[in-house]
Amino acid sequence: MKNTLILTSMTAALMSLSSQAAVIINPTTITYTGTAAEQTGINLDDENNLINGNGLSGTPTIGDYTTITHIAANFDAPGVVWATTDTGPAGGDFFADNGGTTVSFEVIFDQAYDITDLVTWGYHFGANNANDISEVVLDYGVGNFDNSTGAISVALADSPGAAITSAIGSTIQADRIRINVTDNHFGNGPAGGDRVGLAELRFVGTAVPEPSTTGLIGLAGLAFILRRRR
Repeated sequence: MKNTLILTSMTAALMSLSSQAAVIINPTTITYTGTAAEQTGINLDDENNLINGNGLSGTPTIGDYTTITHIAANFDAPGVVWATTDTGPAGGDFFADNGGTTVSFEVIFDQAYDITDLVTWGYHFGANNANDISEVVLDYGVGNFDNSTGAISVALADSPGAAITSAIGSTIQADRIRINVTDNHFGNGPAGGDRVGLAELRFVGTAVPEPSTTGLIGLAGLAFILRRRR
C-alpha cells in the first residue's frame, strides 16, 4: 500500500510540474497566402510586420499586453503595418468589390500550443479605421490545417492602437494556423473599409508539454525497485 501511495504521489508531482501558464504566443513565421493584391510601393506589403513588433510600444507579455500600443500606419521603410490594395471605387466596401479574392495568412509556431484567444493591433491613422479586420475563420492543427473554427468577431479597438483580444470560443491545439479574414469594419462607423489592413497579431495560449523523459525513466526505475522489494 505504501509503495502504491509513493508512486501515486510522484506521478501527481510530475503532472503538476508539466502544467503550463498562459503566455503570449508570437508566431515564428508568417506567409501571406491570399489572392487579393497587397499594396506595394509604400511599405504596406510585408506581412512580417504583423509579427516582428515594428510599431509596438514594447514586447507584449501575458501580464502587460493590454497596455502595449501600436503607432499609426505610415509609409516609411521598413514598414509597420500591412494592407491590401483598394479593389473597387474609392470609399467602397472591400468585401463587396474584391471579385471574390481572399485575404489569408499562414503562421507557424515554435511548438504546439493550446490556444484560446487571438490578439490583434489594428490598422489606424490616429483614429480607428474601417480597413481593420472584423471577422476571421481559423484553420489549424498540428502539422496540418485540417480543423476549422467558426467565424470569430474582432472588435474595433477601445482606443486607436490598443490591443484587441478576440476569444476563439474554444481551446484549439495547434502548431500552425491559417487566418482567413472574411470581413472588415466597413459601415461600422470609422472611415475606410475599401481595403483590409492590420498592424500586429499574437495569440494567447499554453504550451503543450513534452513528456518528461527523465521523469518517466525515474518512475519506471522506482517502480522496478519497489517491485523487487515486494
